[in-house]
Amino acid sequence: MAIGVKALPITFVAHAVAIVAAIMVLVWCLGFRGGLAWEDTNKNLIFNGWQKSPRGWVPSGIFPIRGGSSTRSTGDSYKKATKWMTGFNDYVNNGDCAVVADELDSYLDEKVISRMEDFNILSWWKTNANRYPTLARIARDILAIPITTVASESAFNTSGRVLHPVLMLIGLIIIGGEAIMSYKGLNLRKEVKKVIHLVLHAIALILGIIGIYAAFKYHNESAIVNLYSLHSWLGIAVISLYGIQWLYGFVIFFYPGGSTGLRSESLPWHVLFGLFVYILAVANAAIGFLEKLTFLENSGLAKYGSEALLVNFTAVITILYGAFVIFSVASQGPAEDDYSYSAI
Repeated sequence: MAIGVKALPITFVAHAVAIVAAIMVLVWCLGFRGGLAWEDTNKNLIFNGWQKSPRGWVPSGIFPIRGGSSTRSTGDSYKKATKWMTGFNDYVNNGDCAVVADELDSYLDEKVISRMEDFNILSWWKTNANRYPTLARIARDILAIPITTVASESAFNTSGRVLHPVLMLIGLIIIGGEAIMSYKGLNLRKEVKKVIHLVLHAIALILGIIGIYAAFKYHNESAIVNLYSLHSWLGIAVISLYGIQWLYGFVIFFYPGGSTGLRSESLPWHVLFGLFVYILAVANAAIGFLEKLTFLENSGLAKYGSEALLVNFTAVITILYGAFVIFSVASQGPAEDDYSYSAI
């Protein structure tokens, strides 16, 4: 049953919200998560293999993480760190290691300093640099590393974690929503709208499949189990149902096409099932944002920091866009002939 509102104004608002959502997810992934990449060799340059710090972009998984003491790394990040330690390795191999051993023994024999709030570790090493010159240089290099916050699940990876939300939001949610609105928001011939509807859904489906593959790729390369969360279960269900819906619509309504009676009987179910899958996709996207933000906050991200607020607002905008898509389905579109598509 259509509401007494024209579809065109609703679709205009939905288009604007879609642009805002796309910008927000790109700002998050490019500005806070380090960029987008696919192959392992690229991750240390612009992707999740790097993390933002007050001193600029630094490799993740090499430097200490707030809330934990692990500094191990895997893949190309580890290779990068190894190259950076070339000078130290040369010194160990060619220098007088006995001197270093004596320094270390002397340092370990030092009396432990009592804890105090105003103790400055940098000042201590500066004062004792003459006594422990080699250890002081090592301490200077380590203590100069800025504390950073990065999700524990992505601290040691070199693959496509951040690519996943971009593809799913822009592909499955935004482009999929535009495909749904095409029948109510475009005043074109039925056959033209049918092709636009079909092509947009195909693009959304392809991007969704790539996005899910990126998540599996990240898990496999980072030794993380797959399908362990509700978000992952619903994601597989959504992409599977989306593919079934597209194939059925292609065969019945496009090529080779069903009989007039079959199309007439299938259309209401096609619309209803498509809306169900889309609502499920929007809900799962919101769950995905929540899951990712939880990982980040558990690893030390400020709960009211700029990145946390950005992720939450992106989820809200995503839900708002989905609501406008549903409103467009229930609104009054241009007059159509019998058995043409309604809004899905």
